[in-house]
Amino acid sequence: STGMMSSFYVHPSGFITEGGYLGTTNNFFVIGIEVVLCFLLLLIHRIVLVFKTVKKNMYSYAVPGHMGVAIFLFACFLIFLYVSIRKGTAFYKLYVLLDVLAMVFELCAVLVLPVQLLLSLVMLVSNIILIRREGRSFSNMLGIMLGLGLLVLTCGGNVIWYFLDSLETVHSLSLRFYASKFFDAFVYAIPVYLECLMASTLICTLRAQSFVPAFDKDYIIILGCAVAKDGTLTPLLKGRVDKALWFAEKQKETTGKEVVFIPSGGQGSDEVVSEAQAIKNYLLEQGVDEEHILMENRSSNTRENMLFSKRLIEERKKDAAVAFSTTSYHVFRSGNIARGLGLRATGLGSRTKWYFYINALIREFAANLSAEKKRHIINMAGLFIYAVVITFLSYITD
Repeated sequence: STGMMSSFYVHPSGFITEGGYLGTTNNFFVIGIEVVLCFLLLLIHRIVLVFKTVKKNMYSYAVPGHMGVAIFLFACFLIFLYVSIRKGTAFYKLYVLLDVLAMVFELCAVLVLPVQLLLSLVMLVSNIILIRREGRSFSNMLGIMLGLGLLVLTCGGNVIWYFLDSLETVHSLSLRFYASKFFDAFVYAIPVYLECLMASTLICTLRAQSFVPAFDKDYIIILGCAVAKDGTLTPLLKGRVDKALWFAEKQKETTGKEVVFIPSGGQGSDEVVSEAQAIKNYLLEQGVDEEHILMENRSSNTRENMLFSKRLIEERKKDAAVAFSTTSYHVFRSGNIARGLGLRATGLGSRTKWYFYINALIREFAANLSAEKKRHIINMAGLFIYAVVITFLSYITD
């Protein structure tokens, strides 16, 4: 016997620590297991929310919002589970457990780093091609701005981390706790969270564009876009009309039911005819009877496309079954706008050139952030509070 005495603290739950309330124990791995289960329960809850929201409205921006959080929690769950198994009973002190909790987001950031760099390069290359072929505009430069932003975030984040990590050997540990731990638990978490949201936006966009509506439609709205200088269809607009024609033919073959086409789009200042008229001319050339065409030629944007077309439909038939045809990357946002106007329409997506897709995805991502901004602010505020708590507890328990 050394004659030394130890103090033990018995928690209300029956948990015993040596050396005070936040002292040492050989059973902290139990808390690690509980944390893993918490991640799992939160993940299951988000997955349930995704399915419930999709069932209610597949075009709701809440879908990629919930899905992004689910992807984020799934990554955290896997990483914490892996680290917990590796450390095992090494969770002998609360600080070690807190260190792992802070490390989770750092490891997430490391894992997505190659994807982040690849995405940055793809954005830059695709937008350079887009600008060369389609001309300069703010929307055409979105990918370049975000691509450069991702590169700066990636490189800058790692430079800051190496700087903070070097403080461990130069300054006191308390400085390291207040700097590097907070960096791990929050600054790394935000880009990972946003990248999970971008991944969920891509998944929802791909799902929406590949979805084929039931062949029971009364009307199909063809969303207009710019026409050629001679009043004919541009390749982008022709793709939308051809997709609508494909659906109408398939429906007639499957159910024998005819569909009424609604070409939708007004005349721009630089267009010789309205978009609706150009679409109608092409439909007539393809052998569509004029009695199966109902023009909407006043709209100037997607919202008006849906609103004015909805009014035309309701004048003729209540509770009509409606579809719409647009470019693949535009289906999800168009469906969201339609549902917001009370038009329960499902979309078809026509193919487009790959370099259009990156910019469109960025716009969808921005629309998601804007539409669900309160939800995302709450989630990021939660990450901030989590980081503050982890930083404070790491300091007082070391």
